[in-house]
Order: sequence, then structure tokens, then C-alpha cells
Amino acid sequence: MKKNVILIFGIAAILIAAVFAYNKLGALYTPENYLPTASDSDKPKIDAPDFAVYDMDGNPVLLSEIGKGKKVVLNFWATWCGPCRRLSPILEELATEYKGRVDVYKIDLDKNRGLGDAFGVQSIPMVIFFPVDGKPQYIMGLYPKKELKDVFEYMFFKK
Repeated sequence: MKKNVILIFGIAAILIAAVFAYNKLGALYTPENYLPTASDSDKPKIDAPDFAVYDMDGNPVLLSEIGKGKKVVLNFWATWCGPCRRLSPILEELATEYKGRVDVYKIDLDKNRGLGDAFGVQSIPMVIFFPVDGKPQYIMGLYPKKELKDVFEYMFFKK
């Protein structure tokens, strides 16, 4: 009986500590805190040749036609990359949700090797956000839909 009471208090203490840590640390991980800035001085400027990339519907679009006063997301991925394959349907849902307001493109690095170098891709999946005003920012790795949606809202609509 005494062991059960001690066990229950121990579990309760661990749960209280976990809730406290989650609330305290959760405030640190807002989009403005975990989005690195792609500053002008970080990488040398490279003129990228014109490549065909694909929108989320699979339609080819020339790199030179992307942007031009639009909010743009570039998703760098590869078919062999497990996290990339899991991220793709999330970005497809967000592309549908933000259709007409944000253009989302996917770039298969196996087919467009030069683009990875031109954009400084070191790890995939890598997603670069290009707001109309402001500096591009990027994330690397797999993120849940809610966090990606928060990044879309922060980058493009400042919410």
C-alpha cells in the first residue's frame, strides 16, 4: 500500500514537471525563433541557370517565372528521402489551402542538382520561404502540419 502511494506521487510529480517544461519550452519555439534567416552575407551569390521545377500539381514551371511579386515556397526533396516523402502531402494540403495566395513548388534534387548548390541546400527536406517583402527564410527537416501552417502565417501574413 505504501509503495503504491509513493508510486502514485512519483508519477504525479513527473507529470507536473512535464507539463511545466512543455509550457515553459513551448513558448521558446515560435516561428520567429526557429526560422534561420538567409542573410545576404551568408553565401556568395550564384546566378542559377533556368531550370524547370514543378508546382504541387506536377506542372512544370521555369525557375525564371517563379516569384516576381508573389509569395513563394520552394520544397527541396528527393524520392529516396523518407522525411521528404512524409512532408510532401503536408505541403500539398497547404498549397491547396493557400492556393492563389502562396505559390508552392517542389524541386527534386536528383533531377535538378544545380539548384541545390545555387540555393545552398545542405540537407533535405529543406523548405525556403520567399515573402514579397523581407528576407527569405528556411527550415530543414520534417515538421507537422500545424507548425508549417504557423510558418506560412508568420512568413506571409505576419500572424
